[in-house]
Amino acid sequence: MFDQIEGQGRVAEQAMFRTPSCRTRKGAASNSPIEGQCRFAEQANKLAPSPRVRERRADQSSEVGQSSHAEQATDRAPASLDINQPAEGHKGVAEQARVPPPSPVDTIIEELASLQRQRRFAIKTQSRIDRSLEAFLAQLAGYRPKVAEDGSKLTDASGKPIEDKDGKKLWAEIGRVRRLVEAGKPSEAKATERAGQQWNAEQAIVLAPARKPSRKGSREGQSIHAEQASSLAPSLPHWANVPMILTSAHSRRIWDHMRADTEKQMIAIAKQLPVYPWWKAIKGAGDLGLAIIVGESGDLGSYRSKSALWKRLGLAVIDGGRQRKVAGEAAMTHGYAPSRRAEVWTLADSLFKHQWRGADEETGRVAGPSGPYGEYYGRRKTYLTERERGVNEREPWSAKHIDNDARRYMTKALIRDLRAAWRAAS
Repeated sequence: MFDQIEGQGRVAEQAMFRTPSCRTRKGAASNSPIEGQCRFAEQANKLAPSPRVRERRADQSSEVGQSSHAEQATDRAPASLDINQPAEGHKGVAEQARVPPPSPVDTIIEELASLQRQRRFAIKTQSRIDRSLEAFLAQLAGYRPKVAEDGSKLTDASGKPIEDKDGKKLWAEIGRVRRLVEAGKPSEAKATERAGQQWNAEQAIVLAPARKPSRKGSREGQSIHAEQASSLAPSLPHWANVPMILTSAHSRRIWDHMRADTEKQMIAIAKQLPVYPWWKAIKGAGDLGLAIIVGESGDLGSYRSKSALWKRLGLAVIDGGRQRKVAGEAAMTHGYAPSRRAEVWTLADSLFKHQWRGADEETGRVAGPSGPYGEYYGRRKTYLTERERGVNEREPWSAKHIDNDARRYMTKALIRDLRAAWRAAS
């Protein structure tokens, strides 16, 4: 009791030092802040414990806390500790630990998907650089797109866009000259306009890009010699801005190397797939083709049907027509990705060249299949050709339309067989 009174006295002394004197300011107004401070000092004298009392309370509270923690630990502790059995509170963690790790095939699929995204970005960047340069050269050549007064595309009476044939020829010529200049062969660009910009030999040496890396990964390039540059200069048209072409090719060279390195990695990883031996035996399929399909589609065995995999790759038939890019609500049904379809088209072109042989007039050889998937192409093409002969109600398909459909039919057969082989190998 004496300790408590002593502690209250000390607090009262501290309160007197911190607040104005209540005795000297009793004449202040009842609502003044000084009067309120005096009341606060009196309450502090009554309620504040002494330092000894605070120490004793702290010791008691720590003892009570320790005992409560001990009781909780006793309640939670298992009856017998077994390192092989998880505690009761950790059943969820144990169940998660029993989940098997990803299989090697799953890891390969993830790596191919990541590399394919990098490859697509490199391709898009390559194309963006080339198209920007060609648009610049087209302006130098005086090209202006033909549009209506309101800025829209010109159309004929039936509403079809009018094809700018002259413009297409100019763009094709620009692309051809660009590629020849980059290859160091401008003398082969036999343009109609000869009196144009002269080729600066010194700029050609500094800015000439390295040769496109080979599939073996070689990055060794060759510069254009000054003598060659000087002798080849007069053959270029006036819009062939050689320094600009070489600078653009130099900037694209970085992405050329990145794409080549990425494809090299994808091929090495795809060879580890269980289905690779089956795929390797197909002429024209290519190791990179398998890597691209898996990178775009993922686990081929997870698709519920072959039609689902066809739709993923843009090869499906929807509402009686081919899968394509459409607007409105039908876009969700089609689910068409042009970039993914372009990858499959490249594979189909390689497959066609190895599975179908063309006619040869010198030897008298007729066109025909040179592999099992070439037979799919031939049967489909024959069927469509005979069908179009009897069409009267609509406009018949052109030869190009028939060829594209037959190639799509051939590619679908390959993807169907690949899915079946994948499921068998897994």
